[in-house]
Amino acid sequence: MSDFNDNFNSLSKDKIEFAKRIINDEQLAKCLLSNERNFLDIDIDEENRDKLIWEQVFPYRFVPSVDQKAQSYITMAFKYDRQSIWKLGTITFYLFCHKNIVRTDYGVLRYDFMLQRLNEIVNNTRFDTWLGKVQLIDMDEINIDDKGNFVGL
Repeated sequence: MSDFNDNFNSLSKDKIEFAKRIINDEQLAKCLLSNERNFLDIDIDEENRDKLIWEQVFPYRFVPSVDQKAQSYITMAFKYDRQSIWKLGTITFYLFCHKNIVRTDYGVLRYDFMLQRLNEIVNNTRFDTWLGKVQLIDMDEINIDDKGNFVGL
């Protein structure tokens, strides 16, 4: 039972670690907080940045309702498997936004910008509970809702 509790505790810390990395990235926080096409030009304060977790960054899988305000989201799904002595984990990041705010002034779609930043802050990194490094493996475009209002990766 102790082994299970240790694994569960480290998995919980991992979820929060990813959420913290996301909101602490200045460019990614600006992208999430502003719906403007030139979101990098806005100023953000700590109070708004801290509100991102549980409002737009979720350390669990979340789908907004179709009548939700047009904004951007990053949600996560975690899979843990212990088939051998190694702890194998898979994290699926869902990066999406309302279709009305996909366009940016930076030559990339908003959710592609989010992916670039996420790759920069997560790929090939470590955390104290991990044996190895995180590797981003693949991605696919998705529609989050059946009406196509929220699109992303």
